Amino acid sequence: MISKHIKYLALVPTIMFALGCQSTTELLENATASLKSVMPGNDIHSLAYKGDIKGIKVIVDEEGADVVNKRNDIGNTPIMMAAFKGQSKAIDYLLKEGANIKLVNKDGETVFNAAAQGKQPATFIRLKAEFPKLAKKADYNRITPYMRAAYSGIGEDFFYNLNDKTFYAKDIEGRDILSWAVGGGNTDLVLYYGKRTGENLNIDKVRKAQLDHFDNPQSKQSLVALANMYCSYALSNEAFKPKTGDYLKFGRHCKFDWQKLEKQRNG
Repeated sequence: MISKHIKYLALVPTIMFALGCQSTTELLENATASLKSVMPGNDIHSLAYKGDIKGIKVIVDEEGADVVNKRNDIGNTPIMMAAFKGQSKAIDYLLKEGANIKLVNKDGETVFNAAAQGKQPATFIRLKAEFPKLAKKADYNRITPYMRAAYSGIGEDFFYNLNDKTFYAKDIEGRDILSWAVGGGNTDLVLYYGKRTGENLNIDKVRKAQLDHFDNPQSKQSLVALANMYCSYALSNEAFKPKTGDYLKFGRHCKFDWQKLEKQRNG
């Protein structure tokens, strides 16, 4: 394929004469773009990732409009790659050329998962305005785009308008946004989760989040925030009874006499 395009470059003067081109530069640029389109790293997925609309256009012109929905080895489409990097102009172009935003990859992930994993809240919000239902679609492991956003470190304000059903949804392993936020070291979201939940906090979810990520260096600060959440709940909820092992996980962080509380609650 590359040799084919080099041959075409050699014909540039003849083509220019036949077409009456006014600019040598213009035709050389077009021919060079065509050559680049078949070189490694210049497939439509890579170009979408980079936001290279000119390169994408060359491939569309050569292969036809169906190429905008071409899948890579793991099933990602070009628009997913563009969303991962927040390439808004590339997204617009791909949609205009017929990109199917509802396609999923081999894990059942949509373009919203891609935007969330790439930490692109602006792209996510913009697409959500057009495709609100798709924004909540979970993958084959029941992982929602919002869980991915929690892990990637997108700020708490991104989650303010979520209804409880979406905010507290669980994946196939029983983890909700709290566990995903702790895993990604998203301390601000962990704190927001505690505020939003208040006295209705499910302490078993706190224990699960700690168990899932206790040895994750990235989660260090979030684990402290999680412990503070536990301590606040333990102190304010008089019916709460600590479990064996809670001290090492949480109690040692509490600013009150843990042994006294444990004795009072458990007898």
